[in-house]
Amino acid sequence: MDDQRAARAAQLLMDSGLPYGLPDFAGLEAADYEAAIMAGIAQTRAEIAAIVANPEPPTLANTLSALEAAGQLGIRAWGVFHNLIWSDGTKAVEAVNERIAPQVAAFRSELVTNRGLYKRLFALSQQEDLPPDARYLLEQRLSDMRRAGASLTAAEQERLHELDQQLASLEAKFGRQLLAATNEAAVLVTDEAELAGLSDEATATLAAAAQRRGVTGWLIELELPTQQAILASLENRELRRRIQATSEARGTGEGVSRETTGANGAAPNQGDTRETLLALAKLRAERANLLGFDNHAALVADNTVIGSTAGIDALLKQFSIPAIQSAQKEAERLTKMLQEDFPEEKELQPYDWAYYANQVRKNEFDFDPEAVKPYFELNSVLHNGIFFAANKLFGLNFVPRPDLKGYHDDVTVYEVFDGEIAAPNEGLGLVLYDPYARETKRKGAWMNSLILQSHLLGYQP
Repeated sequence: MDDQRAARAAQLLMDSGLPYGLPDFAGLEAADYEAAIMAGIAQTRAEIAAIVANPEPPTLANTLSALEAAGQLGIRAWGVFHNLIWSDGTKAVEAVNERIAPQVAAFRSELVTNRGLYKRLFALSQQEDLPPDARYLLEQRLSDMRRAGASLTAAEQERLHELDQQLASLEAKFGRQLLAATNEAAVLVTDEAELAGLSDEATATLAAAAQRRGVTGWLIELELPTQQAILASLENRELRRRIQATSEARGTGEGVSRETTGANGAAPNQGDTRETLLALAKLRAERANLLGFDNHAALVADNTVIGSTAGIDALLKQFSIPAIQSAQKEAERLTKMLQEDFPEEKELQPYDWAYYANQVRKNEFDFDPEAVKPYFELNSVLHNGIFFAANKLFGLNFVPRPDLKGYHDDVTVYEVFDGEIAAPNEGLGLVLYDPYARETKRKGAWMNSLILQSHLLGYQP
């Protein structure tokens, strides 16, 4: 049955018959992705073994191009599923993720520490007549493998594989906990008078959120940053304090209101991330030390433009002093405004800052964010702003494809054309646009590639 599921999932992912290879989301369930990913790992393992065992001397064709072409089912299946984890993390999706994440991590660790593959790539890199793009790709591959432990002893690599599996499991757990923590930490308001300062539209949105959760009143759901945008408009200082305290307590399991929980059927306190974070920090530190770095930050910085934690410290020092001085001046000014409303207060609080800064914008610059919101309706911004700018700058055109379906009903599919709009399916690729918040979607803004462009394999993005 698993083999049959894997074969069916592979077809829906790799050979769906849809334009640009768009996966047939309507036919895919969470378990299908698991079957396809596991089949992809087995397929990739066999393909890599064949590259390593090739008795012929390494060439671009039999080594580098063969490596680039390997593992396409696993790459496609994991790429699409990884997007689902972030954008529609249902209970079924999260369960699959926690089950397979350690296996995926173990395979990745196995792949990047493959001594035979490293030797073959290194031997290829010693050839003098390589094209510049091939040499660059080889150097990146070899650098990634060195950073991942390809030069470690067998015993060290075994421990590295264990760490990678444990980290993957904990990272999957943390993602689920963070989503639960954000959903748990919503602030319920039962007296509409406390919402003074909000527009009618914003108040209606909070009422709709409460109705969606099955509670009476107005529900303020948290955004990803600790500082919440709604604080800039709310006149009620006590409500601002409640929102800030709830946001700061997110991920601790403290201050959770049982009236506002229930996302994905989760029970309260499912979002306590503290033990998970501590375990992650310890394992990341051990992994970094095993790879020859002082700490996890040094490992991460090593693969960036700045190159080291010392470079980061120097850059922060350069900007932090003037930034702090500027903030102190603004704080003095905002504190005076606070004391006009609350004479007994001596110190500006975090939940006061955005509100009084907004008052400065209103009083001195006649700028009210709420007043300009009607001019930034979502679809108008998308079509008359982003798409318009992309057309003028890069000659791109975006055409809705209502005949194509995404992974959720909120998703709109656009076909992208370079220059003049041609016949359907003759463009550059597809964009799946998914702008709305939901309880199964992690907060923030991001972009994932469902299908990676490949000139080698003829894939469009």
